[in-house]
Amino acid sequence: MDLLRALRATDRRLHLGAGLIRSTIWDRLHRRPAAASGGDADVVYFDPARASPRHDADIDARLRRLRPSIPWETTNQARMRDPNEGLRDDWSLAHAVAGWPETCTAIAVRLRDDDRLEFVAPWGSTTCST
Repeated sequence: MDLLRALRATDRRLHLGAGLIRSTIWDRLHRRPAAASGGDADVVYFDPARASPRHDADIDARLRRLRPSIPWETTNQARMRDPNEGLRDDWSLAHAVAGWPETCTAIAVRLRDDDRLEFVAPWGSTTCST
């Protein structure tokens, strides 16, 4: 939750995704200590107007100022598309997450302004109370 709060304070569109989410759930289900799996914190968002790697690096720098011990790795998913397909009007963060190569890591979550969690997954999005 601390990481999700840092993301929200930096940019409300940011989601935490991939392996860290999968590992956190896996550790909890197997009664292992939190963060036993380690790894970086994959941060994702979708903004075609800011699709440069430099913008991602700026977000990483802002996040490092808030939580310097976390290995942040931000990627605008608007850049992560099939170059032959181009950016279609129906593309979104959910579409990008659906294309991630491992189904068990194809999930992202953010903390909304109302403190509810919003999940993005290949089969759809949902919210729940924390």
